[in-house]
Amino acid sequence: MKRALLALTVGGLMAATVGVGPAAAAPPASFGVNLELGSRDIKEQGGSVGQVNGVLDTTSVTGRLGIGLVRGLSIFGEAGALDAAVDEFDGYQSTFDPVYGGGIRLEVPIGGYPGYPSRSMFFSEFRARHAATSDQVTTLVCVAACNTGSDVVVSDIVNEHLKWWEYTVKFGANGRYANTRPFGGIELSKLDGTDSVQSAFSGLLNEHLSVREQNSIGFFLGTDVLLDPRGQSAFTFEFSAIDQFVFKAGFNVSF
Repeated sequence: MKRALLALTVGGLMAATVGVGPAAAAPPASFGVNLELGSRDIKEQGGSVGQVNGVLDTTSVTGRLGIGLVRGLSIFGEAGALDAAVDEFDGYQSTFDPVYGGGIRLEVPIGGYPGYPSRSMFFSEFRARHAATSDQVTTLVCVAACNTGSDVVVSDIVNEHLKWWEYTVKFGANGRYANTRPFGGIELSKLDGTDSVQSAFSGLLNEHLSVREQNSIGFFLGTDVLLDPRGQSAFTFEFSAIDQFVFKAGFNVSF
């Protein structure tokens, strides 16, 4: 939750939108650089650990390239680096590792008249991305009389690999007001991951555990701050809550 509190303190709201300007036409291409601070409740299950609840905190920096296919429809890909921390997993803390993904975005104008393009639109967006992180931690391992009052527990150094796919579907609307384009809506998200834990020296532990989200429905609010009359370049800000607490900020430009 510490990254969520940081997001609330910053108070920025935003999304890395692919569409630009008030018209519904997809641009030939767009590029953005984005910073994302995330925090979400997760649960780990399997093996000898049963279930462990935790909070996955992430920081990522990515570049995002969008390509317009037809009017109102575009695809995008993104790549960059991400670090992850889960205090409840024996203080797990990775360094920056590669993250990549992509998705598709559909925009439908609201109203508008011939010669006067719509200044508002409905949109939906699907995004998927993959991260694989690792750390070496010290944990306690039961070696005898486990799950009894006479457990024999020893300290062990383990190599831990936490990797996951995360999926997000958004449904929202935006509109233009002066040099801003505020937006908001609901989002559905899913995290599908694994946590592999292997002893570095002793061979006492070799577990492969599933990692899932605890909440899957939330909302998002944000705005683009347009830097030119046509809206071809903009600073962007977004805040998401409930399913995951995320603050995003970035710069986007279309060509």
